[in-house]
Formats: sequence, structure tokens, C-alpha cells
Amino acid sequence: MSRCLFAWRMLALLTVVAVLPVPAGWTQSVPTNMAMLQHIAVDCLSEVPTHTDTLVVSAPEAMPYLASAVVGSFQRRGLIVYLGEEAHSARPVLSWIVDIAGVTYVRAGSGTVERTVRLELQYLFVGPDGRVLGSGPCGQSLTDEVPRNELSALETAAYPETQAEPPKVRWIRRYVEPVVLAVATGLAAFLFFNLRSNRADR
Repeated sequence: MSRCLFAWRMLALLTVVAVLPVPAGWTQSVPTNMAMLQHIAVDCLSEVPTHTDTLVVSAPEAMPYLASAVVGSFQRRGLIVYLGEEAHSARPVLSWIVDIAGVTYVRAGSGTVERTVRLELQYLFVGPDGRVLGSGPCGQSLTDEVPRNELSALETAAYPETQAEPPKVRWIRRYVEPVVLAVATGLAAFLFFNLRSNRADR
């Protein structure tokens, strides 16, 4: 096989490799949208109960994964936690409603998307005697950058609040950039092998 033919075959191979997408497993693991919402809920509600070692959590039916995260946080602090308000009315009760929950994606750098996860709650903390011990809004937004090709893996199909439309890719970025990258990579490979061939012939 001539050196020239070998160089052109390498050029074709590198061109194909350059335009292939990077497998999701090759990128650094990032938290899912559900995990981000759980983190916000725990951060928002974990400090609400004070001066008690037993607590009833009365959570809404929607987004049940928030309740599991919040309960787990209380239990790690040593609190005894019950679920359901009716059966344990002699204990303080923490309840909340979800005002806003969702995720948005905005185009960022090449191959990445800026993700913003937002959760806003209204909580109510009531003592065994019915006295309101605390109430109000709490929540926050978290923003980071994630690989575009991992967006579907970050969402949970059963919960619409963890899903969002990905940003549209400009045609120049979708079609022109891979071609430019492939040509540049292929040209570099061709010059490399051509240079080696010229040195060998001397």
C-alpha cells in the first residue's frame, strides 16, 4: 500500500470520527433535574422545624419525590418523622404547596446547554395546639451547564416539571462546524503522514 493511499484512508477515517457525537458515558456525570429539585426542597425546608424531635410531614400528592428527600433529610438529623396529618394531630405538622417548579434550557457553548432548575414553595408549620409556628415562601433557582446530548437522561418522563424543550441549534452550528472540524482534523493528519513520507524518502 502506497503512503499516499494510506494517508487518504486515514483522512477518511478521521473525518468520520470527527463528526460522530460523543457518547453520553464519556462526559462527566451531572445531577438529574429531579435531584436538583430535591436539593432545593431540602435546602428550603430542612431548617423549618425547630425545638422538636418528632414531626409529621403532610406533603401534597404532586411531586412525591420532594417528600422522600425532605423526610430523609430530617431522619438523618435524628428526627422521628410520620407521614399523614390526620393520624398524628398531637404532633407538630409541616406541610407545603408547590407554587413553581420547572426547568429551562438555554443555548450555551458548543455542545453544552445552560440549565436552570427552579422551585418555589409555600410552607406551613403548625404546633400540636394548632398554633402557627412558621409559614412563608421559600425556594431558589440553580443554574449550571450540562452536555446537550445528555438532556434526555437528566429528565424523568413521569414528571413533566423535570422536562423542557431543548434550545434550537443554529444551522451553521449543526452543519458547518462539524464539517470544518472534520476538514481541519483530516488536513492535519494528511500533512503529518505526508511529512513523514517526505522524510523517509530523503
